[in-house]
Order: sequence, then structure tokens, then C-alpha cells
Amino acid sequence: MDVALNLFSLQGYESVGVQKIVDEAKVTKPTLYYYFGNKKGLLEAILLENFTKLIDQLKSSINTQNKLKENLHLLTSNYFEFAKQNSVFYRLQLTLFFSPPESETHAAVLKHNNAVFELVVNIFNLHDDNKSEKKNNRFAFTFLGMINNYISLYLGNLLKLEADSADKLVNQFLYGIKGNKK
Repeated sequence: MDVALNLFSLQGYESVGVQKIVDEAKVTKPTLYYYFGNKKGLLEAILLENFTKLIDQLKSSINTQNKLKENLHLLTSNYFEFAKQNSVFYRLQLTLFFSPPESETHAAVLKHNNAVFELVVNIFNLHDDNKSEKKNNRFAFTFLGMINNYISLYLGNLLKLEADSADKLVNQFLYGIKGNKK
């Protein structure tokens, strides 16, 4: 799985054939097919393993006793830490998410991204007495977009995710939603 993850991240899922994976991993095709069924099964195993780690890490940042700002800060800090520790995977999942909407790779990553999205929506619901679905969905989309933008810049060596990066992002987000209460 590590070999495939590196190859998919560096060369793109579509560009990497099963033969390349098994050659680099020093296993046989029947071994890959036995454990994963096919290349798509291998991709799905990579996504499941890594998104499970991400979601577990993000869930640990939610505390019903915290204020919204504290929960968003913890969530963002955990997101950034995950991206730094799993940069190869994070680059791959971003690439897959922006693949053509009809592709099997987009569908494979979308279900995991939806689980993350629901987790973030739940943070906004936790702090919203009205539980406004439309508003909280919009907040979650925007907040995740900001997080992914910071991480994309980090992966492109254009931004460092420093100790205060989570504070800056959360403050920027909260300023935007407080200043937009029309």
C-alpha cells in the first residue's frame, strides 16, 4: 500500500499500472489481486486507512464543552498536523477530489470527504441553537476550503504551517462570518 500511495501521489492514479506497483513493491500480481482485488481495490484500501486516521484525529478535537472558536482551532490544528505527517496521502486525496466528477477516483474519495464534511457540519450544529442546515453547510464548505487552501500552499512549499497558523485561519474565518450578519 505504501508503494502504491507513493506512486499514485507522484505520478497520478491513472498513470500507474498494476505492473509498476508490483515491480516496485516486489510482489506478484496474484498477491495484489488476492489482497485488493484490483488497482481500484488497492486505492480504496489506501483511502479507507488514511481517512480513518484523519477522521479519528479530527473527532478527538471536538469537545461539546468548548466554544466554537476552541473547537475550530483544535480541528484546524489536528488537520494541519495530519497533513504534515501524511503529506503524500494528502496530496493524493486532493488530486483525486479534483479529478473529473464522473471518474471512479472522484467517487472513491468523495465518500470519505463527505464523512469529514459531516463532522465539520456537526461542529457548527453544536454551536447553533437553530441548527440551520443551509447556513452550517455553507460554513463547513467555506471552513474546509480554507483549511485545504492552507494545506495546498503548504504542500507546494508556499506556506509554512506554523504554530500560529491555525489561529490565523480560525480568526480569519470567524471575522468573515461575524462581519457578515446581514
